[in-house]
Amino acid sequence: MATKKKSPEDLRPALSEVNGFAELLQRFERNISILGKSKRTFDNYSRHVAALALHFGKVPTELDPEDIKDYLFELQKRSKTLQPAKPRRNHFQRPPNATKKAVLPKKLLCVNKF
Repeated sequence: MATKKKSPEDLRPALSEVNGFAELLQRFERNISILGKSKRTFDNYSRHVAALALHFGKVPTELDPEDIKDYLFELQKRSKTLQPAKPRRNHFQRPPNATKKAVLPKKLLCVNKF
């Protein structure tokens, strides 16, 4: 069974409901492009950033690390396995072998510092 591809329409709620999200998304797309990442990477990251923005009702750059930790903890509680988050390539942390700097603001990247 094929999975449904998510489209840019998934960003519409965040674009209409979160002040400053459109500008953040433009800067984010520019940074992803400069790093040589694909459009698909941008689309995937954008959906996660949009979900985060909708959850808090503000752009992620206005959040503090505790907000991010609470959000990740809530997602973890909702998961079926309730396993601790494992390192993976996503917009919250750099892969261990990365040579490029992360795109998101530094204060968002400190979620691993408990």
